[in-house]
Amino acid sequence: RPGSPWLRLWPFLRPLRPALAWLLLLDLLHRAILSLFPFLLGRAVDAAAAPGSSPEPPGRPASLLAAAFVAWALVRFSAALQTERVGQRLVLELRGRLFDHLLALPPAGGRDRKEGDLAARLLADTSGVCEAAPSVLSGALDLLLAAALLASAWRIDGRLCALALLARLPA
Repeated sequence: RPGSPWLRLWPFLRPLRPALAWLLLLDLLHRAILSLFPFLLGRAVDAAAAPGSSPEPPGRPASLLAAAFVAWALVRFSAALQTERVGQRLVLELRGRLFDHLLALPPAGGRDRKEGDLAARLLADTSGVCEAAPSVLSGALDLLLAAALLASAWRIDGRLCALALLARLPA
């Protein structure tokens, strides 16, 4: 079928929906942990700057920051592992369907098309998935995170948020 590699690959991605949903959840969790770092770092710096002024134990902000870092590292590792698994399953599925398709072709069918055309098409589709999937998912999550941050900034102080947004407009 003519068209973009995504349209041709969509039927192969459908069985991987649970794995892709898990990958999306891991990425959201990663971004949530990352958004906690400035808050935790600020608490740790405040506790170190004025040791007796905070009602919490002295080492608690630093230990929370260390725990967040460990959680972030574990989530990133799990996401990398899940990405590898999904990619390998997709490539295995593509290869299996390609082999089944080649077995279904009549022996004389190889004269009409070059074998390299089929291999080039498979390589282009696989490369398209490998290149596009992370950027599409990451772009969508970046947009959601930016919207959430903008909404929270607006809730804190709408006038200051509007002023900051106006300052960022190109001249």
